[in-house]
Amino acid sequence: MYSEDYPEAVGSSTPAVEFLSESVLWEEQANWDDQDKNLYLCVGDYYGRRGKVLYVVYRINLKALLFSEDLEFETVFEVPDNDNIGNCAGFGMGLSMIFLGGGFKAKYSKEFVVPEPCTGILAYQIREIFEGGHLAHFLDGKVRPLIWEVEGNLFALARNPPPRVDTGIPASEWRNCFEMYDRAQGRWIGLPDPPSYAEYPVAAVDESGGGGIDEEEEFVGCDNSALRRHCYYSSFSYAILGSQLFVSNPNYHEYSYKCNLPSKGENWPVEWKVSSFQFQGVTLGVQTAQGFVVFSYDVNCRPPEYVLKLEDNPYLNIKLDEVQDSQFVHLGGQKVCFLYSRMRDSKLLVTAITFGFQLEQRNSGFKVKAKFYPTRNWEFQNKAGSKAKVWGTEQMVGAVVG
Repeated sequence: MYSEDYPEAVGSSTPAVEFLSESVLWEEQANWDDQDKNLYLCVGDYYGRRGKVLYVVYRINLKALLFSEDLEFETVFEVPDNDNIGNCAGFGMGLSMIFLGGGFKAKYSKEFVVPEPCTGILAYQIREIFEGGHLAHFLDGKVRPLIWEVEGNLFALARNPPPRVDTGIPASEWRNCFEMYDRAQGRWIGLPDPPSYAEYPVAAVDESGGGGIDEEEEFVGCDNSALRRHCYYSSFSYAILGSQLFVSNPNYHEYSYKCNLPSKGENWPVEWKVSSFQFQGVTLGVQTAQGFVVFSYDVNCRPPEYVLKLEDNPYLNIKLDEVQDSQFVHLGGQKVCFLYSRMRDSKLLVTAITFGFQLEQRNSGFKVKAKFYPTRNWEFQNKAGSKAKVWGTEQMVGAVVG
């Protein structure tokens, strides 16, 4: 549990767990009244010698996700490789629209492979025919940005400072990792970057060796897939709890930074402050009458007890060493979906673990009780496979509900 003023442990991190019986599922299905809400999943198909990408957005109705045996995803739209949206783009939702933006393009020279962050962003209306339009470009390119809305304002945050070419440019010269969209003026406004970014070394990139990150935090050697992995997997963790954004520091786990995000028309500036809220990994906060319930998934840390860890649950059987990407999605109310992906036989496998939760009052505080729906699995074949002359792979880019 977490309050806006301070984190507070109010019970065990191990929830009471059970699976919903068929009779309960039938009853819930009969009473389900949100027929129009869907889960949207974005997959990136990477192909070609120069690391091209085809983005495909799928959807499935939430009622089908929870109750139906017909689990086919419908293809909503595709975004072919272009100069404005690159590898490792961000996928998000806000203002009743779906957004796909940022990423990077690999530029080549005699000595270096240069990751050049992209500034483009596409917007798609949810309730209408999916015809995309362009927002104004970001002030600066963003690799795999978080894109979300807070009470009428749209925000974008690069999940990592961009890796730089080792040309003597200090890491502090990377600017505008954090921006807000000004709807009245139709442009993005730069916000102060998280202090964590200035505290963490930014890797250099060249193609002189066989790939990998050495002990001195330099990215020595680079093929397209290695560069994409380095840009894609962030060293930072993020939690959005209402109008507050938290960013953890990978070097200092005992604290994080937080800022209060302005709603439409609120005063400035945005200020970062140190917070005692400790978390790592993929994190989601769901607001309840008792405060935020925070769900976290990370294979490398053990957070404090007010964070509920999925991998501690013996019922889920998640093979941690196979997980490629993962994300929590709030389905509405007190229902949450945990999505994770892995590659097998050159195919992308995506698993959805959906559960509802309740808070039960105990003498020592609150206890989380989780009820799990049937686990869902999908297999995706690379749609750009015929073009994958050199290498081809897929990645779960992100998921939203709307």
